Amino acid sequence: MPVAFAWISLRLLSILMNGCHTIFHQTILVLLNRFGFGRCIFDPWNPNDFCALGWKSIAIVGDSLSWEHYSSLVMSLGLHSDLNDQFVSKRLKKNIITMSCNSTLKLIYRRSDQLEYVPHVIRKEQPQMLILNKGSHPVNDEIYKAGWQETINTLEEYERNLTESGLPSLFLFRTTVSGHPQCEIYTTPVNNITQMEAVIANKSSYQAHMLKFRW
Repeated sequence: MPVAFAWISLRLLSILMNGCHTIFHQTILVLLNRFGFGRCIFDPWNPNDFCALGWKSIAIVGDSLSWEHYSSLVMSLGLHSDLNDQFVSKRLKKNIITMSCNSTLKLIYRRSDQLEYVPHVIRKEQPQMLILNKGSHPVNDEIYKAGWQETINTLEEYERNLTESGLPSLFLFRTTVSGHPQCEIYTTPVNNITQMEAVIANKSSYQAHMLKFRW
């Protein structure tokens, strides 16, 4: 089966975030009602049902938001998650591995704010499911495009390998919109890109420690 390229699904997000962020579920329900899907029902989380899906390996690659997804999934399967592991992954440039579902499912996390380590994760682990997140650590266009080109090349190789192996596989890419200063004063969506770029570029709106992260 070829790798499926898709936006991360509400169902998977519900699985990954279950039990950790009530406001997340409330937001999802509001969106479902607004767009006419108010009768959708999320199945209660059951780790045995999840394990029965038969996945052999799931890799989650990205920044601290991806760590929250990984950690939530690990704990939802009744296992321990160490907060320091995400910093170990970043400092030592290593994958964090947790064996779950009676050691039949390998969960992989790699801290990679710009997804620069996706090729390493793919070549070392060959995960059946790959979940990427990017967006909360903005860089200039040249760095952004250069990083994506290598990632895309590796994903093409990844697709060929999994297709030849005959294993079911899934690739999910999720973007996170960067925060901006004075967000509390915006109560409705703003479609004026020029205006918002000016707000973000105005360094007087940031405290000194925030400039490092462009928050």
